[in-house]
Amino acid sequence: MEKSLGLVEVTGLSSAVEAADAMVKATNVALIGLEPARGNGMMTIKVTGDVGAVKAAVEVGKAAALACSAFVSADVIARPASSTGDFFERRPAPPVPKAAAVTERPAVKKQIKRRTRRKKTTPSKPSDRTKE
Repeated sequence: MEKSLGLVEVTGLSSAVEAADAMVKATNVALIGLEPARGNGMMTIKVTGDVGAVKAAVEVGKAAALACSAFVSADVIARPASSTGDFFERRPAPPVPKAAAVTERPAVKKQIKRRTRRKKTTPSKPSDRTKE
């Protein structure tokens, strides 16, 4: 049997996770991923599998999203063209660079420009001078 592609679009990450969980638990589909869409907090849930399983999973995901009041749209592409399927296939994540060893930085001498403050001298009052 050929694979098909199912897409469910919802608003909010928590609604997307809940719908994706329901989709994967209900039928025999593979979750390709959750993809954030531009603006309004929309997320697209992508699943793949047999045509019947994907149709059932999309219906389950739609129902779960409607229960959360987060449903936007849903679509099933039965037997997508190879170029379309390749576009949605899971791509390996880029390798994460290893954390560089933390080395101590040499002490940097900061040149502090010291300000010399002059004491403010207040003129003595003439009445103070006369008392002496």
